[in-house]
Amino acid sequence: MALHAGGAKADELRYDLVPDGAITLGAVGLLAADRLLQPSLAPDHCNFCGGNAFDRSLTESLRWEDHSLAAKLSDLGAFVLLPASAMGYAFIAGGGHAGLRDTLVLVETTALTIVAVDAIKYSVARQRPMVLYLPETEPARLRHPREANVSFPSGHSAIAFELVATTATLADLHGRDPLPIWLVGLPIASTVAYLRVAGVWHWTTDVLAGAAIGTAAGAFLPRLLHGRSDRRASSAGTTATPLVLGGTW
Repeated sequence: MALHAGGAKADELRYDLVPDGAITLGAVGLLAADRLLQPSLAPDHCNFCGGNAFDRSLTESLRWEDHSLAAKLSDLGAFVLLPASAMGYAFIAGGGHAGLRDTLVLVETTALTIVAVDAIKYSVARQRPMVLYLPETEPARLRHPREANVSFPSGHSAIAFELVATTATLADLHGRDPLPIWLVGLPIASTVAYLRVAGVWHWTTDVLAGAAIGTAAGAFLPRLLHGRSDRRASSAGTTATPLVLGGTW
């Protein structure tokens, strides 16, 4: 872990336009291709149909009568509130250049998370609870006919938890305390996950899996792709520390 001469943690985030910019562009390109091909990639039939007793009991207990409101609120949390908060924090805490760098890492990690989640969705082909609990004439089903069998895992939950985890990881890499981010962000992400069940878009196990995937992606991808591979700064900082301490004492 790199240290400054005075003992403070140094900025360990590495982001160069080449090759790191290519990684970000590649992640965004994969996401764009995924979105364009989704109608043909989404499964026509479910491999896991009907849900299980555990999921059905929770859905019947937690679902809202106004399920569309729950779905809209989950959209607001996952695609507006959390992304705006994450990028806003990046620019306020880091300033212009560092804020832009952190935003690129946020975009990259989010894109890779969505692509990974969608790949699992297409492979698992789990039936959404709305197919069981909402009539065929329900507007939500009519607007999204290709989404009936892509329930597992929850993309909203994955994105929500990934944004919180990535923001906390970036703060840690910059030497800032990530705990306040976890304390504020996790309740919001958990609310998004709950609303996906309340809106009968997902089973409880879908949102739990999405939360686990998103948290893991946010915690590890920035370090894996942009953490400093060399420790020369660490060596320099360690060497300098006794000199600073000696001068102070």
